[in-house]
Amino acid sequence: MKPSTKFGILLGILSVTSPLIFIWSVNTLFNVGIPFSLKTWFAGLLLLYVVKYHMRGARTSDDSLFFKDYRKEEIELKKEKIQDLEEKVKRLDEQIETLEKQIEENEMIRTKKKSRS
Repeated sequence: MKPSTKFGILLGILSVTSPLIFIWSVNTLFNVGIPFSLKTWFAGLLLLYVVKYHMRGARTSDDSLFFKDYRKEEIELKKEKIQDLEEKVKRLDEQIETLEKQIEENEMIRTKKKSRS
């Protein structure tokens, strides 16, 4: 069984049982005596979806803007780090080239000394 099907089955079970859990918790906390029936199950389901809808609407208005700005800052910082690293790599490449030239010059001097002696 695929993980997505397992998740779907679990989501379905939670969707069916969450109104019952909601009714049970209200009965336990407030001692109101709501009966377990199809009518109260459906009312609990609707109430949960209404609350979920309103909570989602209130949460996304300001937070999404914050996260978008934060993400842009993070991307800019990473771009700056990449540019710094590229500059360091260029400097290291230049140092390697100068060292290679020095090595070649030293080898040429050694070969000249050997040929003289």
